[in-house]
Amino acid sequence: MEELKKRHASWCKNLQRAVETDGWGQVVEAVEAYERLAVQLTQETPKCHELSKDQARTLEKVAGALDLRAKCLSSVTDGERTSPTKEDMEEVLEVLCSALSAAPQVFPADLGNVGRPAKKVSTVQVVELEDADEDDNLAAAAAAARALAGDEGSKQRPLAGVLRGAGRRRPGETYFDAEICKIGLKDASTYTNPTIVVSVFDRDGRAMGEPVETLVGSFSAAEPQHISFSPSASVQLEPSLTDMEERGAAVFFEFYHYKPKKRKKSCRCWALLEMDEMGEVPLSGGGGAGSSTSSSALVLELYQKPMDPKRKRINLFTVKELYLHLRLSRRVHDEA
Repeated sequence: MEELKKRHASWCKNLQRAVETDGWGQVVEAVEAYERLAVQLTQETPKCHELSKDQARTLEKVAGALDLRAKCLSSVTDGERTSPTKEDMEEVLEVLCSALSAAPQVFPADLGNVGRPAKKVSTVQVVELEDADEDDNLAAAAAAARALAGDEGSKQRPLAGVLRGAGRRRPGETYFDAEICKIGLKDASTYTNPTIVVSVFDRDGRAMGEPVETLVGSFSAAEPQHISFSPSASVQLEPSLTDMEERGAAVFFEFYHYKPKKRKKSCRCWALLEMDEMGEVPLSGGGGAGSSTSSSALVLELYQKPMDPKRKRINLFTVKELYLHLRLSRRVHDEA
């Protein structure tokens, strides 16, 4: 029983840290923390023979919630998956902390209503559940989330002309669009389903809108040290130039790839675009019925993970002449 108490204390401590990181808006760190604890729970729970069946069911639900929250944060273009939320995870923490008590809290997150891919197969051992009517959806959701990119990760999304943030653009305001061209990596041919996640953070590390993920990039032997991205899809940055200047914002580009053995997406490196560089992009007039635009080619250095939204821990990823290449457009938004 003492060993179980030690494990339980460790689980609670790790989830507390994950929830705090989630609350601070540190997406990459939160995803890694949730995924790590989910694996820990699913691997260690079967070894804890002192657990009752109800307690084991609760831990399985917690693991499912962790996996689904990680997928919410990492699959940034999946608009259908909105739960569990950050607030839900605070309640999940309370459930986990009370799991071994005489009066455990009721599990709050309705994971059965969360959309999930069908017929996923998990390679991670899980606790066998009873009461199928109550828990089958939860177990399936947990298994699907553990697969993370799984079947969906192996397919490129249909081509879209513009990848938009969640916010609505205001007429007369100036906005930026970023077209990701390519990223230089010495081992470019080794990455599976590479994407770039674009996000904006202010000087205090607070997110200014939802992150946006590109289409899956491609490798060509013609450029053996580069991964290219679709030239017809650009990312619309959600905050306006005025808002970004007032809050001292910067744009972050994180290079993600899928790890089949670990069944998860991982950040390899990242790049940073600050306001002084964005201010150099010219704005031309006479855009016609829509809006006026002008674009500039930019080359950004790559930095070691984890991405730091406060821009305090920045270290070069490589000394080789390998960079992130993009085109930045400065656009005055019209209602037309």
